[in-house]
Amino acid sequence: MKISWQTLLPGCLAILLLITLGACSGTVNSNTLSNPSSTDVAATSTPSPTPDAGGAAGASYTYVRNNQVWIVAHNTPAKQITNFNYSQMSPAPTVSFDQPLWFAHGRFLVIKMRASNQGGVGGSCGSTVTLGQLSTLMVYDTITAKLQPILLPGDRKPDPNAYDGQWSYIFQQDDTHLLAWHLANGNAQAGLYRVDMTQLMPATSTGTAGATGTLTPQLLVAAGRLTNSTNNLGTPVATSTSTPTNQATPTVQGTPTVQGTLAYHLQTMPMRYANHTLYYQTVQDLGNQRSNLAIYRIAIDDPLAQAQEVTDMGTIQVCVPSAGNNNTPGTFVEPGWDVSPNGQYLAVQKVTADDASNHTSQLFLMKLSKAQTTTLGTSPRWATSLLNQAVRIFWSPDNKNIMIESTQSTAAGNYLLLSVNSANLSAITTYSITNLGMITWKGNGPQFALYSTQPYSAAMTGNIVTYQLGKPTGQLLIPAASSFAWSD
Repeated sequence: MKISWQTLLPGCLAILLLITLGACSGTVNSNTLSNPSSTDVAATSTPSPTPDAGGAAGASYTYVRNNQVWIVAHNTPAKQITNFNYSQMSPAPTVSFDQPLWFAHGRFLVIKMRASNQGGVGGSCGSTVTLGQLSTLMVYDTITAKLQPILLPGDRKPDPNAYDGQWSYIFQQDDTHLLAWHLANGNAQAGLYRVDMTQLMPATSTGTAGATGTLTPQLLVAAGRLTNSTNNLGTPVATSTSTPTNQATPTVQGTPTVQGTLAYHLQTMPMRYANHTLYYQTVQDLGNQRSNLAIYRIAIDDPLAQAQEVTDMGTIQVCVPSAGNNNTPGTFVEPGWDVSPNGQYLAVQKVTADDASNHTSQLFLMKLSKAQTTTLGTSPRWATSLLNQAVRIFWSPDNKNIMIESTQSTAAGNYLLLSVNSANLSAITTYSITNLGMITWKGNGPQFALYSTQPYSAAMTGNIVTYQLGKPTGQLLIPAASSFAWSD
């Protein structure tokens, strides 16, 4: 399964993340969307991707450089497939891209991007959500070289002033179906949608309906069906107890108005998908900037299915008051979690204490069918510093390994990345990384890539580095790039 954590960790709500996993933007008019300016760039003008030891140069992949999307197809030169113009966003727009997703054996590339003068949407008290931030969603056809937005009725098309659509988390259900959560400004359209890529493909002898030329998202799970939906995406949220002076007052839905940073936090609560099931995190506002977190799940193909609680994640301090009324995010604003692609296991960080003097957590491996829980990591077996902060968690696509990444750097400026074998929890590898990043896999592994994430920055910087599971040192694949994904 390929992700977008992105969604995705958050980095911040996991990012967070995440993640990064964001937005791209540019001055795009209808002509640009239908016929993007594609430029073949020779190696003399732009550094060519550096082949890695695993033979990635023979594969197809995509990445972002200088806020434009590039693709490499089976040893061909890198090709720029977008030519977004940001000049009408002044003085310095915030541009970010989430992790892209490939479909139909590398024919279609789904791009989730955001660009505006208002910064990122999502996150709490200035935290950096790398995944789930509200964005524009587009699909690029590598055969026709056409780029088109994925829209619901009433959605605004991307325009030169902002690319800040209502799509948040995206997932690959299978090779021809995209799953995407749409906030819909909190109205009745909010929910999880399925997008069928075969609507862009010609009819086949096997009975495929054939191309309509237009992608029509199908609503699978309305936001109102989510348990605790009053504390989740696209539905009313109770008013927060305070409004930091350094934050605007957004509106999630009609009434009530959601005040301050808590509203940003709630718009991007983490989601995951596995085996026909949507998993999502809820938050219960306890007042005084404290919230209780939990994970729920709901079957996406059964219109009568009800959400079920999977586990509690503990109580966190959302915002920490600081000098000058400039609140800062709590230590565990985005505790990490992820579901194995086969839907059998949950790896989760549970907060055991989060106050002014004590920040601690534990990591658990849960077998979902039997609600069996195994301790994944506690001190001193694990570095205390890792358990005293929010972490990012990623499953490998073969369901065998759990990747755990720190979100706070060490005194030396490095980050910690571990892989743990789910069948042998003592089999742990520590990788050498210098930047906080998102993980994407080549096929079912064991090769993975790590790319730097700097949400909401004007220019994403960093390198794409590839690793082999069990080998601590990686190899540079592409310099000065981000938002990477293999297609095969």
